[in-house]
Amino acid sequence: MATLREVAQLANVSLASASRVLGRPTKPFPVSEKTTQRVRDAAEQLGYRVNYHMQAVATGRTLTTGFITGTEIHYHLSFGAGDLYFEALRRGVEYSLQKKGSTLLSVRPNDQFTALTRAIHYVAEKRLDALVLPAYDGITDLLNQTSEDLPVVVVNHSEKINCTQVCFNSKKALQQIIQHLKALEHRVVLWFGPITANKNSSPAQRQQCFDESTREAGLKSMLCLAKSDDPRTTRVDGKKLMSQAQNAMSEQLKQSDRPWTAVVAYNDKWAVAACRALQAVGLNVPGDVSVVGFDNLIAEFCTPRLTVIDHQLHEMGQRAGALATQWATANKAQRLALRSHYEVVDPVLVVRESTGPAKPLPIAH
Repeated sequence: MATLREVAQLANVSLASASRVLGRPTKPFPVSEKTTQRVRDAAEQLGYRVNYHMQAVATGRTLTTGFITGTEIHYHLSFGAGDLYFEALRRGVEYSLQKKGSTLLSVRPNDQFTALTRAIHYVAEKRLDALVLPAYDGITDLLNQTSEDLPVVVVNHSEKINCTQVCFNSKKALQQIIQHLKALEHRVVLWFGPITANKNSSPAQRQQCFDESTREAGLKSMLCLAKSDDPRTTRVDGKKLMSQAQNAMSEQLKQSDRPWTAVVAYNDKWAVAACRALQAVGLNVPGDVSVVGFDNLIAEFCTPRLTVIDHQLHEMGQRAGALATQWATANKAQRLALRSHYEVVDPVLVVRESTGPAKPLPIAH
């Protein structure tokens, strides 16, 4: 394998100049475009490749960011990168890092440590430059126990914490949904989602935004809640989740005269469960009942195709990746500013076939 010295000799430049062109110096040095091209041509001709480990020692950077893909000690209980929600975030982070010449490492839990603990160890050992952490229950307490200088970016947390964050505007998302349904002359809307005891959880926050948005729009709201495993803390059985949700909607249809003409579901899967339950009793979507989902991960492939809020997960991941890169190169003052940095990503309403004008309900005698 060719050496840097051989590249410098072939390009007829100093060893320092060749290093400045091909390496990643901690300080920028001016090198003319003509010299830069000559060095790169020589490196290509000789098949030279930068030694990753020597470069990491010289710069103090690994050019690697960790993406935490598990929250429990046992791997089979973690949500994993295979879940569409977390995979969309991960791909956004990876896309951003690749543009900066960095790579992404998925950090999972093992039998000894949680993924977050392992990732913190990796940062301390200089194996990672920074971390991107999708939010989950209990994250606030965990982060409060870590160093204030920890280079971590938290994505989609439902509350503001003393940490670099990229969040989603859930209130604006529900406002867009309700305004869309109001324009279609729906007057009573049903919220359909999981039961949760944690008021700061994503389901609770969305439900609260739903309540506020319907009230502000002058519409009436109702609730249909079902027990469900939390995908942020456990490996969810998709079939079991759909069955539980569909059963809850079926019971709702049995117990009321259905004053509502539209359903707003917690996410796409819950929207699919609602459509199945409605269709099972002969109700048409959207002819009889309109249904709106959330996330836009599978909505395009449903029948009918779902009207949804696009969660902008790829965009959130990109922003988190960019902030992680800033952490990797930040000085003490910049890290202090990053610690309180808070970005909000706005939603996009995607209108498809599952919503339509409200159908007048039969008058009860």
